[in-house]
Amino acid sequence: SLLEHVGDDRIHAGVLRAALTNVGVLLNSSKITSSTQERSLLKNLGSFLGGLTLAKKNPLLHRHCDIKGLLTSAYCSGRLIAVVPFVAKVLGSCKGSRVFKPPNPWLMAMLGVLAELHPMPDLKINIKFEVEVLCKSLEIELSEIKPSKRLTQLTIAREANPDWTAPADAPPAPTVTPPSTSSQPNLV
Repeated sequence: SLLEHVGDDRIHAGVLRAALTNVGVLLNSSKITSSTQERSLLKNLGSFLGGLTLAKKNPLLHRHCDIKGLLTSAYCSGRLIAVVPFVAKVLGSCKGSRVFKPPNPWLMAMLGVLAELHPMPDLKINIKFEVEVLCKSLEIELSEIKPSKRLTQLTIAREANPDWTAPADAPPAPTVTPPSTSSQPNLV
């Protein structure tokens, strides 16, 4: 609300850049899977980031924060416990949006990856709960979401080839790239 009241696109872009930078630092922290404090901070930044972008009808650009790529790399690296709550908070900001609400194709694609994760047998209960809470918040039934096949294909590839490495769009550690300072202020 303060950023809207000030109305300066340069300040908004700077705040967005700082938020993305801090998200990137937390996602790549070695303690993110064990520190509840860091995960809580990441979730809060997810809410903040979603509020700066999706809640205001502005896209969260793929080049700055690739949600599907984050989920895929977290699945490969065992960081789902940190990434899924972050993603749920970012996507939870779509609740009041006229643009980013079901059946928006971008949102449904992100939810598709979460729907694919949800029934996995070894998934921790709190991760399943985050997905369920998100769906309830967005007023969509989990059963209505078409699960992606992204993670299943990775699992099959991993089992078929012991020397398997993640594809180019699934980096080993999650990455977030803030907009450069030389970019246009209206990057959100």
